[in-house]
Order: sequence, then structure tokens, then C-alpha cells
Amino acid sequence: MQKLKIEEKLINFITKHIDILFIICITLLALLLRYCLFNHQTGDYNLYLANWFATLKENGGFAALSESIGNYNIPYMVIMAFLTYIPIDSLFTIKIVSVVFDILLAIIGSKIVGLIIKGNKRKLAMIISYVALLFLPTIILDSSMWAQCDTIYTTFVLLAIYYLMKNKITLSFVFLGIAFAFKLQALFILPLYIFMYFTKGKFSLLNFLIIPAIIIIMCLPAVIAGRDILDVLLLYVNQSGYYHFMTMKAPSLYYIIPGDYKLLHRFALVLTVIAFGCLLYYVIKKKVKWNNEQILIACLLSVMLAVFLLPGMHERYMIIADVVSVIWYLAYRKKIYIPILINLVSLLCYVPYLFGVVIIDFWLLSLVLFGVIIIVLKYFMDITNKQSNSKKTKENEV
Repeated sequence: MQKLKIEEKLINFITKHIDILFIICITLLALLLRYCLFNHQTGDYNLYLANWFATLKENGGFAALSESIGNYNIPYMVIMAFLTYIPIDSLFTIKIVSVVFDILLAIIGSKIVGLIIKGNKRKLAMIISYVALLFLPTIILDSSMWAQCDTIYTTFVLLAIYYLMKNKITLSFVFLGIAFAFKLQALFILPLYIFMYFTKGKFSLLNFLIIPAIIIIMCLPAVIAGRDILDVLLLYVNQSGYYHFMTMKAPSLYYIIPGDYKLLHRFALVLTVIAFGCLLYYVIKKKVKWNNEQILIACLLSVMLAVFLLPGMHERYMIIADVVSVIWYLAYRKKIYIPILINLVSLLCYVPYLFGVVIIDFWLLSLVLFGVIIIVLKYFMDITNKQSNSKKTKENEV
């Protein structure tokens, strides 16, 4: 029996628009998967987010921004204040906001891959990247189960990287400033910009002033509402001393070498400065030219080093590395075990808090991350040396 005309038209339509239909379907499935976790309430939600939300609502929503509520920065509290006007349970509205940024994160990540891959494979690579990022386990759990906002600042970090690769430096700093305004952990990729400042001619110290300018602008709603500007500006300073633990379930040197916070936290800060100082010396010495792969690898290395060496790190602080490692692999198809190990370490650090089960001891996960850092560092040095040797060969030929 032959197909009916309406069947042929339907098949032709599906065939013609297969890419967009696939993206729509996979996005709806990703949303459904997340919705299955929406009813879960974590201790963070019950102890902090729900109480902050209730306080904002009881005190007039936006008007309550004049008060010191919670320890998250002002832009996220503005979002929460807006959500108080929506007649839906805060558990769901808070998670919906983060899920929206899950999708935006996947879109920006795919665009970064699209910058690198050219030709006939570009569209397929972008679609694969979108799907891979949308279904990363830590991304799903962070927003739809944990009700955290890490995908918000990570999305703006990716936008900063995207425009950095396009040599739109001002826009890159603007998005880095927005990311920083949402979460202090955006600071983890700042070393990349410092490295590039010393080796890339288009950078200026004035670019770095964009970051605090953006933070001030994004904190204005609280100041307009009546909150003391000094209180707003010191919020991150107060956050930095909030947790007095060497590590908060993040894969860290301080699981391998455990010690008291009071004894070791200054040591940890100095050690971190030394590590990044050595990297800065290397990139200046080698006069790194910064192609797109070097940007991604340096970003990845910067985040992992910060989480591994700094005190008071949480398990969720690896999220930028989770995402960037996948983007790097999908763009260059090298060392697939690196994104696998990074994401596995992150996921296994989430499990004890979310599910109450320790599958692998944290000291072992920390050793694995240390091994990955060494491998990524060696790879960065290899591609940089290759770049340097290629330049010398051309100079000798001339």
C-alpha cells in the first residue's frame, strides 16, 4: 500500500527540518528529566533558600532588598525578589530559573564549538555539544535537584570565553563582570585574563576595571531599595570568611594532606599564588600567542588549580571545569578521558550530599584530580612549546 499524500508531506517536513525538530524534542526530554527531580528538597534549600525567599516575600519583595538577607550576591537576590510575585511554590520557581540557564549554557557552549569547527561538520558538532552539555549529570543535579544557581554564573563565564575567542575584549570583560556579580567563583578564570594581559597586545588594565563597574551596576537595585552601599560592596569579603574548613567536599589537596583551617588557610592562599605565579612566568617566557585551544585549556587548568589548592572549596565549584572540559573535547577530539575523569570526580563529590552515600573516598578523588591537573598542564606546555618551535622555524627560514 502506497503512502498517503499527507504522510509524504509529513515525512518531507520532518526530513527538511530534522535538526530543529531534534533539538526541540531533546530539549523537552531534558526538561522532563529535570522535572522528575523538582520535588526533592535539599538541606541547602530548607535551611537557606526557602528562608531567604520567605523573608523577601514577607517584607515586600523588591522592597526587602534594603535588608541584609542571605549571603548570595545582590543579582541573585533580585531574581529571588522577582520570584516572590509569582504564585508558585518557591521550590519550583527557583529551580526553573536555574533550568532556563541550563539551556542557555548548552547553547553558548555549542556556539563556542561552532567557532572552532568549520565546514560540513560544524552543524552536527554544535548539535552534539548542545545535547552533551544539556545532559551533563552535574548540570542536571545542580539545578533541578539541588536548586543551586551555578549554571547562571557559568553561562556568563562561557559568554566571556566566547567573546574572548572572537577578540571582542570589552564584551568578554562585561560578561565576566556579570558572572562575577552572581558568584565569587567566576574569579577562578581570572588568571586566564591576567596571563593574556601580559602576552596579548589588545588588553589594557582599564579592561579589568569593567569587572567592578559591572558588579556595582548590578548591585544598584539593593542600593536604590535603601541598603547601605558599603554593606553591598563588602558582601564578597564577608563571604570569603564564611566557611572555616579547608575543604567542603571538593576534591582538594587538603584531603591528601589534611590539616586545621586556622593552621593551613594562609599557607593554602600563598601556595595558590605561587602556582599561578609559576604559570604566569611560563606564559610570559614562552610569549604564548593564545589560540582557541590554549584559551580553553588554560581556563580548565585555572579552575582545577583553584579548586584543588584554595581553602573552603565546595563540591559544586568544579562546574566550570565540567563544562569546559566537554567543550574542549568536542571541539578538538583529544584525550577523551580528561572530560570523563573531571565529570566523574565532580559527580562522585555530589553524591554524598545529595544521596547520603560515599562511593569513593575524597582523598582518592583528590588524587585523581591532581593527576588530571598534571596531564592537562603537560598538554598545555606541549602545545605551547610546539607553537614556540614553529615560530622559531619560520624565523630561521626567513
